[in-house]
Amino acid sequence: PVSNGTPEDPRLAAIAADIDKARFGAMLLDADWNLVWVSEEMKKFCFYPPYEPLYGRHAIENYMSDAFCRLVTEESQMEMMMQQSPYLMWGTQGGKEGYKKLVRAAQQEWIDSGHDIPEWAKAQGVSAAETVDLMEQMIDQMEPAEPPPVTVGAFDFLYEDLPPTRIAEINIKLVDEAGETYGYLMLYLPALPAGVLQLVTRGDEGMFERMVDLVHPGRNPAAILFCDLQDSGALSRRLPSAAYFKLVR
Repeated sequence: PVSNGTPEDPRLAAIAADIDKARFGAMLLDADWNLVWVSEEMKKFCFYPPYEPLYGRHAIENYMSDAFCRLVTEESQMEMMMQQSPYLMWGTQGGKEGYKKLVRAAQQEWIDSGHDIPEWAKAQGVSAAETVDLMEQMIDQMEPAEPPPVTVGAFDFLYEDLPPTRIAEINIKLVDEAGETYGYLMLYLPALPAGVLQLVTRGDEGMFERMVDLVHPGRNPAAILFCDLQDSGALSRRLPSAAYFKLVR
């Protein structure tokens, strides 16, 4: 249904263009939960080489891929699985049984690739093969549910050697004039209070962009400039803090 991550559905393509202009981290999926597009901002931290979006593949196959699992804590992975599986079953071809086949295949592919079994499986003392059966048993206890217009979740995001941070995931069901679902928009935003977020965004955007580029190891040209105001210590004692920092800026 896609070519190089460009949605064929013009409605999805129009949304994709607007999301990229707004510079959001986001994904678009079709009505069958197959990935059709990833925003440019999301590619920067999620899909740089050797990681690639699995275009045309089901959302659960992407969520269980190396690209996603390396960025989300195991606890959050299980929370997302429990929260989203009933909705993902709803639009999946083959319903619950079709979804179970996708999960089993994705889990088996993960194990065959040489990845270690999850910590929750180690705690139960099960083998790698048995984790596949356990996943299927968990899904057996769920039933498909029609996704509401909007669902909101959150997960702990891992990035390089930085401390985990909380990210909000907002899933929006896209419905046409006739009430038919034609896709899903998934937005990823910092799970910060709006009051805190508006302060963070007042920082130097150019500096933040350069910091993102420097997260990945490598040799980079750099210069260090140190400067100070003459008699700054005396000034700081004489001026109120707000006036002093205004002067320095």
